[in-house]
Amino acid sequence: MTNIVCLFSNDEPGTKELWILKEIVKLIEAVTNVPLPFTKQNAVITLMHDPGNPSITAFPARNGTDTRFQSPASALHWDEAYGVAHLGVQIMGIVKTGVDLVDDFKALLMDIFNLNGGNILKKGNTLYWNVWMQEPELVNQTEWSLHAEYWRQSIDVNLTYPTGTSTLPTYFNGTRFSALNNVYREELLLLRSFVQTHFPMKGSHVTSHITTLLDGNTTTTTGTPTTNTSSGPRHVFPSSIRWSSLFFFVGVAGMSMILY
Repeated sequence: MTNIVCLFSNDEPGTKELWILKEIVKLIEAVTNVPLPFTKQNAVITLMHDPGNPSITAFPARNGTDTRFQSPASALHWDEAYGVAHLGVQIMGIVKTGVDLVDDFKALLMDIFNLNGGNILKKGNTLYWNVWMQEPELVNQTEWSLHAEYWRQSIDVNLTYPTGTSTLPTYFNGTRFSALNNVYREELLLLRSFVQTHFPMKGSHVTSHITTLLDGNTTTTTGTPTTNTSSGPRHVFPSSIRWSSLFFFVGVAGMSMILY
């Protein structure tokens, strides 16, 4: 079975939720050998184009900051940047494998990502951002080669840059973005629908378990884990999937996300 444990942090999701994910992966891998999107090589690929121009799939970087939106002070770097450019992309659909089961699983991941990410990668959405650049310098080709290879394979999924710093999505006023508390229930409903559609018989133990969680019943079913007792909003998918634009979604890696 695909090793998905490495994608999860130590305290999330709870053992009940992790059990659901592992069972779904086992069901899928029992009927197809098409790789699931748990490595960059097999990532969910989202097509994009220049806003309003579907035929232009290269994103032109234009000089200066984008005048279509106002940037908060925290996102301005006039005192330290050598230059700034801006670009935008419009989100298209997911590239399909031709295997309905795997394609639907990838769509499921995207739906849950969007539930938690303010619909940032929802089809039809448009993203604009400014790119602040440091002064040009001579390239150490060995260092650059190692750097590129690291990020090509990396599964560092908490929006952490090579410098060790990281960013989290915020609103304009600097308040950290957080999905609604009912996202946990929405995630469970999406998962149950997926299992009922593709594994109505073989996945009955999974749908039963999800229904138990939806009903708020903490009684343990034989062979399934005990309830998660952690406080705060709960999620089926951990932050390593919920905020992994760097990992699952090719082409939207490492941007600072500010929601308007």
